[in-house]
Amino acid sequence: MTLWPKLRDVIVGGRQIEPGVLEWIQRAALELSPRKLARALCERLNWKGPGGEYQVSVAVGILRRLQELKAITLAKAQGPLNLVRRGLKPIQSQPAPVKPRVSGSLEEVGPVELVLVKSRFSPKYAIWRQMLEEHHYLGSGPLAGHQLRYLVKGSGGWLGGLAFSAAALQLKDRDQWIEWSHPARRENLPYVINNSRFLVLPGVEVAGLAAHILSWAMRQVSQDWWEQFGYRPVLAETFVDLARYRATCYLAAQWKLIGTTQGRGRQDRDRQQALSKKLVLVYPLETDFRQKLCAEPAQGRLEPKPGRPAPAPVEPADWAEEEFGGCDLGDQRLQERLLILSRDLMAHPTMSLPQACGDKAKTKAA
Repeated sequence: MTLWPKLRDVIVGGRQIEPGVLEWIQRAALELSPRKLARALCERLNWKGPGGEYQVSVAVGILRRLQELKAITLAKAQGPLNLVRRGLKPIQSQPAPVKPRVSGSLEEVGPVELVLVKSRFSPKYAIWRQMLEEHHYLGSGPLAGHQLRYLVKGSGGWLGGLAFSAAALQLKDRDQWIEWSHPARRENLPYVINNSRFLVLPGVEVAGLAAHILSWAMRQVSQDWWEQFGYRPVLAETFVDLARYRATCYLAAQWKLIGTTQGRGRQDRDRQQALSKKLVLVYPLETDFRQKLCAEPAQGRLEPKPGRPAPAPVEPADWAEEEFGGCDLGDQRLQERLLILSRDLMAHPTMSLPQACGDKAKTKAA
């Protein structure tokens, strides 16, 4: 029994996973740890990002989805799938050292500093994770694709945190605003990053602090992304939940409002639109971002999705097939009935419809 019909929505870089690859994953999952399997899948399909690195995080997401669909069974591993490393375990959360209330001006709270969280196995990651889990309505994750996390530090301790990760695969208002083609979006999407988390801790009441943090982050994230992943993003996007916020700090930090979402989200495969609508905002990281995003490379980084071979032409059997054979009525039975009816009427042009059809069944069908 094949599971392939259930997996047509599993797409990586615009390509469906082929049955042969799925069979290989099923066999390899019995022997390899999840992390090793993800890397082996990248090597097999040559999944590389713009920086030339294997997109292990992409493969991890695919494996997770296949396991959800019960297409594979992954080997047991300590910790979450994306934290599996030999000899390392995820550290335990620690309380975030922040004062109960912080108020005043930026000068009084400052200097404000963005601290890059370089490893998921560091004490800073534990602080960042606990902050988001306790105080952000979306929690700390999971985040998609490449990811950068920051802690916000003031003179009195931690003030908040934020994160950047992969952009939305498809977004109507953003894609129309950029004006890129489907091939260009498919190749250049990694150059768009998403500000997927932003938090100023409750009790921190400093006028202008949120906009100041966002402005500082947009000056710093491009260089940090290049050092971490080997390429520079050219555009940032974010979503602001209309049921909770009004994007005031983003607008103050010179982000541009370009539309709203449809309430679906990355995992809404059944188009239920069960989420609240969100404002869509963007921030150019380079002045020529549109030119770079809309450029279609002569040789794509990703292999093109294979098309179905065109069916061989078939000569029509008679005038009815030649005249009506190209009709698409949505049901093969209807198309066959059209041919039968046309032949009956042509054979008896002076008769009424029941007489031409010859019996009640054919008349009803007509």
